[in-house]
Amino acid sequence: MRRIMLVVAAAIAMAVVETSSIGGASAQQAPSASLTPSCSNMPTQAIEYDQPSTKECGQPAISVSTLSLDFGSVKVGTNSSPGYLTLTNTGNVPVNVVHSFSEDNPPYTVTGDNCENLPPGQSCQIQAIFHPRKTNPTTVILTLVGQPASGSLPDSKPQIVSLTGVGI
Repeated sequence: MRRIMLVVAAAIAMAVVETSSIGGASAQQAPSASLTPSCSNMPTQAIEYDQPSTKECGQPAISVSTLSLDFGSVKVGTNSSPGYLTLTNTGNVPVNVVHSFSEDNPPYTVTGDNCENLPPGQSCQIQAIFHPRKTNPTTVILTLVGQPASGSLPDSKPQIVSLTGVGI
């Protein structure tokens, strides 16, 4: 029975692929019915129904190694040692990792190491540096997003990292 289910699943998958590629040039085909060419996890063999894939075709996603960086006490007018974050593309399309802060002109800078066109399953590292301008504790929220490198897919779910430090 299991062998029959696998054969049926393979036949259905082949029919869907064949129908999509034949109808790809048709002006009447709905956009949602077309295949996304950048999908790297499309099955090449029949899969069993009791083990569905957890990824959907064309979904950007990223993860971050930590949710907070504490820079401790840093003398005003100097720079802290860098704090590092590792970002991983956990989706199945290449992404460009972009960042933003919760305030304008924050006392932090962020630089990336090859976080553009990041392939699925690959990681990159960014560093944050605290450079206090006055003597007080500060917390700024760093938001990281994976934007699809091509196409019109939505951005990934934002990843939030808390950056804290004290100017002395």
